[in-house]
Amino acid sequence: MPIDKDDIVAESLAMFEMALSIGRMSGEPAEVRSRNFLRLLLARKNISFGSVWVRSDIVEGERGSSRTYNLISAMPENRMLRQRIPLSHTCLGFIAEGRAFHVVRSADKDFAEYVLERNVEVGALLTVSLERIGLIRLYTEKPDGFSSREINQLIPIFEVFAQSIQSASIHERLRQSERAAHAAKVEAENAKLAAEHAQQVAEHANQAKSEFLAAISHELRTPLTSIQGVLGLLQGGSIGSFDEPVRELIANGHRNCTRLGQLIDNILDFEKLESGKLEYSLAQIDLADLVRDSLDVVRGFSEKFDVEIVLESLPDEPITVYADAFRITQVLTNLISNAAKFCRDSGPVTVSVFVSDNTATVAVGDNGPGIPADFQSKMFLPFSQSDQSDTRQKQGSGLGLSICRSIMEHHDGEITFETEEGVGSVFYVSLPQIRSEYAAQVAI
Repeated sequence: MPIDKDDIVAESLAMFEMALSIGRMSGEPAEVRSRNFLRLLLARKNISFGSVWVRSDIVEGERGSSRTYNLISAMPENRMLRQRIPLSHTCLGFIAEGRAFHVVRSADKDFAEYVLERNVEVGALLTVSLERIGLIRLYTEKPDGFSSREINQLIPIFEVFAQSIQSASIHERLRQSERAAHAAKVEAENAKLAAEHAQQVAEHANQAKSEFLAAISHELRTPLTSIQGVLGLLQGGSIGSFDEPVRELIANGHRNCTRLGQLIDNILDFEKLESGKLEYSLAQIDLADLVRDSLDVVRGFSEKFDVEIVLESLPDEPITVYADAFRITQVLTNLISNAAKFCRDSGPVTVSVFVSDNTATVAVGDNGPGIPADFQSKMFLPFSQSDQSDTRQKQGSGLGLSICRSIMEHHDGEITFETEEGVGSVFYVSLPQIRSEYAAQVAI
């Protein structure tokens, strides 16, 4: 019976509409589109079996080389495990030869090598290349297999189907990107909230710490001042005379009161530095005057250690710097006092002042034991103390040098040192000098 051309056209239009309907399935992944396409195709063309293989670099979620094809959907069983076939497999030889399709029948001797999806003995297998997307395979048990008319009708339909698979892959990648972007946004927002909460907790903790230290310092300083005043009167003989052992006890108590007061001051200064609340009163000052004042302050302290302080060099002309006189004096007295504590055989502690490259430097040296090599990197860290027993007995809270460094950094200066174990140490305090011709132009 001759074939009605109208029937052929109608059948072709119906097949194209089927392929296009699959392509319009918004948001469906490649596996779902393949399953729906195969279901419609098998029912319409009386085909007993079909499968879709997609290159591994197209299937979303599959990783690995693009030299393999992955089975993503098989009908009618639809229960087959995913599997891979390499490009070198026998059934893919027609693609390497540049042909669009390949037909193998059960009568052919190599038929079994081509059938991967199921055990069949009678019929024909049609494999069509979807070019870069993958391939589609159809199996029929009809004795005459696939006619030329059917193959010519199916190939353009498969091209539309291939475009559908490609769009599904792109859409799925976009969805995954959107999900990843949303997850990253949520994570960033959570991290921001956590950081804000941590900052609030830290601010509350700092405020509580400041209030606690202020309260403690007040509660300690008030009775300490009274005790120190009474001990000072006793030590000065205003109340009466005492035997030598009693005078030594009074002197020791007075020294400890002084040390405790200095410790309270250091703790409060350190807390203010940490919170950025330490106040500075900057002005043009003569560094030479500060050095002389510092020597006067610590001279009585050095006499207790029987240590001589020697001012080796001091320029005659003023050394103008822009600084807080109280804080710089605090730095200098701390360094000179430390040197006096660690000097051996009455010292001396040497103090020198010199100017170089518009930088004024004060050097404080001693002949003490030097700074151990393993401790030098920790010198300016808060609460750091050397583990040497004789050193630890002479040191205080371990805050002095840390405070000195912070003060110098605020003045755009620096504090450094040189040391040699068994020989001694030299600490250098450097500040920018204001040259005399510019001094009048600096705001005070």
